[in-house]
Amino acid sequence: MLRCAVRRKEVADTPEERVRQKLVAFLERACGVPLRAISVEVDLEALGTDATGRADLVVWKAGSGDVKRPWLLAECKAPGELVEAEVEGQVARYLQGMSPDWVVVADDSNLLVWSLASEEGKKTLVSSTDLPKWSFGNKF
Repeated sequence: MLRCAVRRKEVADTPEERVRQKLVAFLERACGVPLRAISVEVDLEALGTDATGRADLVVWKAGSGDVKRPWLLAECKAPGELVEAEVEGQVARYLQGMSPDWVVVADDSNLLVWSLASEEGKKTLVSSTDLPKWSFGNKF
C-alpha cells in the first residue's frame, strides 16, 4: 500500500499509482502547487465536458464563483506504457470541452509537457520543456 498525499489515505501500490504520487510530489515541490489544488481520478463527464473517462490528475486554478477550472491535466503511465503517439490521441480526447493551460504525461522516467493554445477555436498542444510555477496563491 502507498499513502496518497492528495486523498490522505492508503491506496493500492501499483506502477501507475507510484508514478502519480511521484508527479504529485514534483508538482508540490518544484511548481509550488498546494495539495488542496490537486484532484486525482477525476471523472471528466462530471466536469461537464464532452470527454469520457477519468483524468489521472487535475490541478485546479482559481475560478469565478464555485466553478473550478483546470490549470493542468495529467495522465500517468506505468513503466513501458508511454507511447507518445498513442498518448497524444488520448490527451486530445480528454480536451473535448476542457481547456487546461498545461497537459502532462508522465511515467517513471519521462515527463512530457505541453501548453494548450487555441487558435480560431481549435485547440493545439504545443510541446514544452518546463512547467511554470503555480501562481494562484491563496485565491484557491
